[in-house]
Amino acid sequence: MDKVEVFCTSVHDMFYPVLSSTLTKLAVFFPLLLWPDKVGKFMQYIPITIILTLTGSLIMALVFIPTLGAIFGKPSITSKKEIIRMSAIESGEVKNTGLIIRTYVRMLEKVLDHPKKFVCVVVCVLFLSSILYFTFGPRLKFFPNVDSDNILISVKVKESLSAKERDLILKKVEERILGIEKEIYVFYAQSGKFSDNVIAKIQLELVDWRCRRKAKQILNDIRSSVQNIKGVIIRADEKQEKRG
Repeated sequence: MDKVEVFCTSVHDMFYPVLSSTLTKLAVFFPLLLWPDKVGKFMQYIPITIILTLTGSLIMALVFIPTLGAIFGKPSITSKKEIIRMSAIESGEVKNTGLIIRTYVRMLEKVLDHPKKFVCVVVCVLFLSSILYFTFGPRLKFFPNVDSDNILISVKVKESLSAKERDLILKKVEERILGIEKEIYVFYAQSGKFSDNVIAKIQLELVDWRCRRKAKQILNDIRSSVQNIKGVIIRADEKQEKRG
């Protein structure tokens, strides 16, 4: 056969196997592009890179390699043993092929004798493995909730107060919060006129997490210690750290 005819024939024979194998891999990575939030932004470069690489390899295999082969291709020097093996594969004489191909052909014959049963078994195994994974999986979080080192406290009143009255209320709140001073590394308080009738803000930076309780436990103590101040609404929350 002429080399142009050889590569046209090979592309014709291998088009669907190469295309289906590549599309199978692409089908795995396309859903990763739909990941939302920070995880999606962080991970999107991996599926994009793989999809572009597989698409490029498909074009390379089906277009550029045959074209280059038709231009620069030369007959390969093949041993007699290899010629016998290739002839056996083309003619279906399994005895003259290698051990791996013989094993594969025998397994394939058994599968093709019962194709419906094989498809049902594969589908059942796929669904069963998914159910087992989501039931007994590791349950790991990619971005777990990390214990915060900062606490924000806002002091709110319903009526308008003078600067002196605001300072007095702030001092009361400070005195009650300082009962846990051993777990506070930085204490910053500010009084003034803020939005939504907030008259004071307190920011706490806690000591190293290895030397204190969890932030939620400290928050519960702060909330219980300041809840009895009359005419004041106090809100204490963890400061969420920005990631990404």
